[in-house]
Amino acid sequence: MAASDAGAAARASIALATDIELLSSQGTASGLWPSQMERWAEEANDAWLDGEIVLMVSSFARTGWRERQADWTFWIEWYSDLLEGRPQNRALLTEIALIPDADWEKGAAHVNAIIRDLRLKHAALAFPNAETLEVNPATHLIQAIPVTDIDRSVLQDCLDRLHDASETFGDLSVRNNQYSALLPEVEKLREGISRYQDRPQRLYDVALQVARRVSHKEVLGECPEAQKDALVADFKSELLATADDIRKLDQKVQEVVDARLVEKLHAADLAGGAALPDAASILVQATEGDLSTEMTEDAMIVADPNADPVERRNALYRFASRTFRIVSISGKTARGVLKEGAALAKDATIVIGAAATLWKVVIPYLLSLL
Repeated sequence: MAASDAGAAARASIALATDIELLSSQGTASGLWPSQMERWAEEANDAWLDGEIVLMVSSFARTGWRERQADWTFWIEWYSDLLEGRPQNRALLTEIALIPDADWEKGAAHVNAIIRDLRLKHAALAFPNAETLEVNPATHLIQAIPVTDIDRSVLQDCLDRLHDASETFGDLSVRNNQYSALLPEVEKLREGISRYQDRPQRLYDVALQVARRVSHKEVLGECPEAQKDALVADFKSELLATADDIRKLDQKVQEVVDARLVEKLHAADLAGGAALPDAASILVQATEGDLSTEMTEDAMIVADPNADPVERRNALYRFASRTFRIVSISGKTARGVLKEGAALAKDATIVIGAAATLWKVVIPYLLSLL
């Protein structure tokens, strides 16, 4: 962490502790942060806000917040969001405030673990991915099951349209083909058609990704411009139209598109994704099939500074969505799920190191996207 960031965090922590003491003694939020109260009042009843703040302050106080070595990340984020007027997850805050006294009395570390698991549960709901994750009873590993609203015949029509688009430029391996620079994009499209025949969400992403890549090559002068070339224009038009139809016809895809608009995802420092490949190495031990393969692929995309920025954020979203579910699945404790998967690993050293990275670095990073 940069010195300036560390200093800011320290100041925020001190400010939080100071205001907690004030709130604890006064028992109300009224009169504190007056510039924020007017904006809050437009969104919710003042009494509810006072009640929420006092509940959270009471909860914070019960953690024994003077334990300076404890991790106060969640509380500082909550307080910062409150001050900035950012939307709060009221259902999550209510669950935190209602954690039994017996748990609060066990100290900050114990409560932080409970809060983390509650945040993971709510994070899974906030990051839909047009799929469900289920434990395969035969292997006891987690698998992804696509969920779609599109009728199979309509989806097949979309696949056929994308296939026809992939044939637009003829044989791109021919030396004199003026569109030969688009061979990687056409191959990417064909790969997507082959891999994602029952997954409209991924087809949607691939179609848009290929269209973006073609536009980039137009700018670089590596292929004819769509404005001047009918085939390039038709190719891009069919990709965009098919993607748009998939989005309009499949509510599950629309839900993902909407969820990916979250401000914190777009503001996220993608450099923080450098640790994702290590985390993937432990997560894949508990998964199978496409889910296992794609966790590794997405981790590598996010960690690659040269990858398409849009695709990096989409990969980060998928990785976060699936991680939240993997560690929360089947009503088990987060660590319990991974212990079962980790037991299957061949290299215990890798598992131990990667697990530490997962819990200390990656999970907090992914939760910061909410």
